[in-house]
Amino acid sequence: MSQSQEIKDRVDIVDFISTHVSLHQSGRNFKALCPFHSEKTASFFVFPERQSWRCFGSCATGGDVFTFVMRKENMGFGEALRHLADHAGIQIASTFPKVEKNDILIQANEAACTFFQSLLHSDKGASTLEYLNARQVTTASIATFELGLSPAQNELSQYLTNKGFTLENLQDAGLVTKSDTTQDTFRNRLIFPIRNRNKQLVGFGGRALGQSQPKYLNTPKTPIFEKGSILYGLDKAEQSIQQDKTAIIVEGYMDVIACHEQGTTNVVASMGTAITENQVSLLTKTAKNLILALDADNAGREATYNNIENSWKIFDKVVAFRSRRGVTIYQTMSRPNLTVATLPSGSDPDQLVRSDLETWKSVISESTPVVDYLLEQQVRRFDIETSEGKLLAVEKVFPLIASITNTFEKDRCFKKLATLLSVSEELLKSSISKFHTRSPRQYAQKREAKSPSFSPASTDTLEEYTLALLLSYPELRELTTKLSEDYFDNIENRAIFAKLSTCSTINELEEKLDTEIQPHLQKLLTKEIPPSTNSERQQDYIICARRLEERKLRQLLITSTELDTDEAGSIEQSKHSTSLSERLRDVFKEATIPRKKK
Repeated sequence: MSQSQEIKDRVDIVDFISTHVSLHQSGRNFKALCPFHSEKTASFFVFPERQSWRCFGSCATGGDVFTFVMRKENMGFGEALRHLADHAGIQIASTFPKVEKNDILIQANEAACTFFQSLLHSDKGASTLEYLNARQVTTASIATFELGLSPAQNELSQYLTNKGFTLENLQDAGLVTKSDTTQDTFRNRLIFPIRNRNKQLVGFGGRALGQSQPKYLNTPKTPIFEKGSILYGLDKAEQSIQQDKTAIIVEGYMDVIACHEQGTTNVVASMGTAITENQVSLLTKTAKNLILALDADNAGREATYNNIENSWKIFDKVVAFRSRRGVTIYQTMSRPNLTVATLPSGSDPDQLVRSDLETWKSVISESTPVVDYLLEQQVRRFDIETSEGKLLAVEKVFPLIASITNTFEKDRCFKKLATLLSVSEELLKSSISKFHTRSPRQYAQKREAKSPSFSPASTDTLEEYTLALLLSYPELRELTTKLSEDYFDNIENRAIFAKLSTCSTINELEEKLDTEIQPHLQKLLTKEIPPSTNSERQQDYIICARRLEERKLRQLLITSTELDTDEAGSIEQSKHSTSLSERLRDVFKEATIPRKKK
């Protein structure tokens, strides 16, 4: 029995959810106002017999006790596993040593933070305080953001070892580096402590005070810190983001501090990188609007454009498989609006907020939809006064439009491109016809078929066979638009599929997965799939996806029918059941289409 299944067997979902939501019995089931969206009529149901829950309102999502905890507490699978294990009184031997080690690393960071702060307010910190004063950073902000100073010499390691930490602890925390000699990671730098959304001190950022390079240095990847999985300032901005339903994303530490000082407290920083999938997932739980306010001239306009384009691609990957497809009704997450705030040339948020607050507010309020921004910027790169320039612009821009999942949005962007190029829609359609056969996200790498021993008819589940196909043949991921993570009942399979769509390599997937799920991934990777043609594999995958959807639809239809039986169902619930039935008939027909004979 897996750890997750043992926990599910020990934790009663009704008892657990009742500690977070006021449940009322409704026939054999329980209902409440949904904790994930605002509503006046209860649409959130808990089903004791199946140990599951579902919202029949605007969320249109559901799952087991794990998915409830992950959504309610904004946790990853590993965190949810440990949380529920503790609730059930179950010891998970493989994870506890890791947790204990992580606690030590956090304690080491806290001790380091105290050291850095004391040094800043000593005689050695006088020039650094003058620098902060020149940057208009207030005394209150210095305290709130726990700013500090690292010494020019290797003093931190000596201080922390005297506190009882070992050099191994310090190296694991990223506070010291070891090659021929052991050295403090941060030397002669203004220190910005980095806390996660749970307010745990997981790392530091350091700005060089002299001529040292790089100008900004972050804690290296550690068991508790990965720059792409955290947002600076989220611990202080989360409440405002939740209230405003909007998050403003800037690049740097000083940008965040300046914005918070001037009253814009829903601001976080990506710490100089394009926003990542993990960073997006931290925000989309509470924010309906994401605004990118990146430096206008940071490393050149080309770099800024690339940052925004990469951010949009990541954002699109995260939510694409969560979007509605045809009449499918169980969308798990509404897609937030992603816009770009165009700052005046040569400025950054820190400078603009302090010098011209009204212009900053105007820039934020007038932010441009990200696709519009990308289209406009890309078209400007070419001489569109010439036919050749127009054609080059189309070839460059078309993959952006082609990758948009919403049909109406795609059509709007197509019309916008025609306007930008000053051509008719008919002429534009004829010019791009040759690009339609190109997949904007096509994988060039293909893997050879392996020896047969694994098939859908074997003892392995349909879920595992589907995932094994996707892992062995990356090109099949082009077809994942018909597959949702909601189709996977197994929590490990669900987590792997969710991460798979955002990773280009198996190594990247392994890095993003929680430690607790990696053994299951290795099990799937060792499965061998019978040799087949590319066409046969595609057909097998499509049939698997349809059967998974069929299974999910049957589960939802049973749930919906139970509700209609237990109590007088609402009009919405009746429509819901009818829509499910119609879609189920369609999927059943699709899934039973036999494979064409050679």
